[in-house]
Amino acid sequence: MITIGRFLNTERVSRKISFEALERKTKIKKEFIEALEKEDWGSLPEFPVVLGFVKNIARTLGVDTNRAVS
Repeated sequence: MITIGRFLNTERVSRKISFEALERKTKIKKEFIEALEKEDWGSLPEFPVVLGFVKNIARTLGVDTNRAVS
């Protein structure tokens, strides 16, 4: 099973989108995007906020949000 961090990283890299570009498009701090991809949960806010981040990033990358959070 693929982890959420690996999934987001693979999708972002395959689309050649930088952390900075994703930050501009989603309004999510680059540090949070990096922490998500590294699965550094201690550097992230509470779960409901992180879930919103994942959905926002998935939409921006053109990925089904249900697939991203499952």
